[in-house]
Amino acid sequence: MTLAELVARAAADGWHIRPPTLKPHPIVAADGAVVGFYCPHAAGRGRTRVGPIYVAPEHRGQRLALQAYAWATGDTPLVAYVHDSNTASAQLHERAGFRIWYRTRGGTYWTRGP
Repeated sequence: MTLAELVARAAADGWHIRPPTLKPHPIVAADGAVVGFYCPHAAGRGRTRVGPIYVAPEHRGQRLALQAYAWATGDTPLVAYVHDSNTASAQLHERAGFRIWYRTRGGTYWTRGP
């Protein structure tokens, strides 16, 4: 599946991907197939916001979404917003070394880095 097809599939599933603001980057499986994407973008104050992260349902549970953080090294602080109903995303961010930054009525902001 191509990256464009995955983005269309995610949008059909209700994901809010709005190019050109969000530019998807591929998540690649061990066999070289593109199986997901992530959309990092500037969040102000030198931070990068991670999100959304999408992995095709048939490839979930293989820790592939953690690839979304491989590009983020050094001193770049990362932030992410997770809706309260998305427990899988909250668990992903916790595994990736994020900590809760603050909570809102509908979700939680997570942060990683300085």
